[in-house]
Amino acid sequence: MSRHATLHVALDPDRVGELVGADVRVTRLRHKPGQYTVAALADATGPTGWLRLTPHQDRAARDAERAARVGRRVEVVEADGLVLVHGDLWTDPRLARVLHRAADLVDASVVVRHNPLRRLVLRRGTTQIRVTTKAQPDVHRLVPALAEESLAAAPRGRASSRVTRWEWVPGESLDAVSGRGDLGARRAGEIAGELLARLHQVPVPAGAHERLPQRAGWDDGGLRATARGLAEVDAELGARAAGLVDRLPAVPVGAPVLLHGDWSSDQLVVGEHGARMIDLDRAGSGPALRDLASYLAVEALRTGDPEGAGAAGLRTGYEEGGGSWPGDAAVRSASAAALLSRAKEPLRRANPTWRDGVGRTLGLAEELLR
Repeated sequence: MSRHATLHVALDPDRVGELVGADVRVTRLRHKPGQYTVAALADATGPTGWLRLTPHQDRAARDAERAARVGRRVEVVEADGLVLVHGDLWTDPRLARVLHRAADLVDASVVVRHNPLRRLVLRRGTTQIRVTTKAQPDVHRLVPALAEESLAAAPRGRASSRVTRWEWVPGESLDAVSGRGDLGARRAGEIAGELLARLHQVPVPAGAHERLPQRAGWDDGGLRATARGLAEVDAELGARAAGLVDRLPAVPVGAPVLLHGDWSSDQLVVGEHGARMIDLDRAGSGPALRDLASYLAVEALRTGDPEGAGAAGLRTGYEEGGGSWPGDAAVRSASAAALLSRAKEPLRRANPTWRDGVGRTLGLAEELLR
């Protein structure tokens, strides 16, 4: 049996629907060659559950046991020489116990997003609930000045380090409104840059930088792991990615600042309140370059232009907001690294033409490194 047999089934929407017995689609997946593919499932109304495809009966049995421990059950089906396990969101193997312990909080919530084995985002009234398998940084406690700046959604409590409550910010994401009416890519970049500059200038108390999660400019080991992961499913794409990692120059990153950690136009909501950041569960301490490159990489993927109007707008807004631009060469290199870190996203999003998507991402990184 092919080491990617589970992946081939997960990428076939008709076969997934047949096996699950419902009109669902795969929205996100994680593939371990020869071991399993885990996927998030959704129907026309939104996220509904998860599945695991594996050749190993014992792994499927463990998933069933985990569900039973929290008083729930999963379905187990054998087909195509594989074992399929699937269940509702509350039986996600890595999140089930966390959700069970916070049942009074998550009950009757509306599901917003599900990343299998990683994260579940819910909404209950005017509160967003974020449930993760890893501890979320208590950034507002470590940096109390953040609350005074009104930059981001306000925290509303922590049931635990992995279950947090936040203000639900009304409005639309900057990503959704970019290009609509008078708000073009350049103006969107200016808004994102100005807000980011304000975040980077929030004073961090002495000693707090060390207690925040450390976010490097880029993680060379992580980028090489991404290249190896690509090589496992496509040797040519993996070699191409590895070659680009080899070409990344060393870049001075400067003093650490308070980082958003995953900055892009869909992490910013605009409305009557102005512009506010959301999703601070990846916040940390590190070079400003990391957040800038994160935004530019996502903008490049959205527009196909790594140094277009959005990039120019980001620099204008960042400098007008009081930020110090790191320098064009450093920004290009960091943006290339940020693109490489996202190289597997088309596959993770279960895109049937994921190879084309990966190739496009690598092409944008190549353009920046010329």
